[in-house]
Amino acid sequence: MTFNPDWETKISEHLQEWLDANGVWPQGFAIDAGIPQGDVYALLDGKLDGKLTPEMAKALERGTRGYLKAYVWLRLDKGRE
Repeated sequence: MTFNPDWETKISEHLQEWLDANGVWPQGFAIDAGIPQGDVYALLDGKLDGKLTPEMAKALERGTRGYLKAYVWLRLDKGRE
């Protein structure tokens, strides 16, 4: 199954929704994702909406324990691979 949205969305909203639904705090997410807490807060504040890198998408995949794959994060962010 392929995921190719013809729309983009805010990564910050998806991340916050995932954190809330899974009872994960930003600090714990940062540890799971292997990124600094400041990066998690930048994501949540919307500072990286539309600017997601492949490396950060991989971190989001790790942080969500593989629930959302890196390519999904990238396609949600910019409709790209």
